[in-house]
Amino acid sequence: MATVRSKNRKNKGKGGKPQRPKVKYCKVAFSISEKEKNELLQFCAHDGIALKALYKKAARLYVKERSEQLRKEEELSENQLDLFKPIPYQTKLIF
Repeated sequence: MATVRSKNRKNKGKGGKPQRPKVKYCKVAFSISEKEKNELLQFCAHDGIALKALYKKAARLYVKERSEQLRKEEELSENQLDLFKPIPYQTKLIF
């Protein structure tokens, strides 16, 4: 008779440690001209990396720079009140 595993039991790997969650990937497709592809291949040959690695690296750099810009824009919101801003130590409160 086969044993039935409980749904709440965690998936165990080697040594009884829980397995990492699987990383989800998605396919991305775009088209470039023949000239652009040849230029990219020359860059890859010069730097010693694969074309796919170049695409991934460029996308990561773009996302990293853009996310930093977006965080700065969120911090500099003009319509926010300073209700919960800490009061400096030397400031005396007058009621």
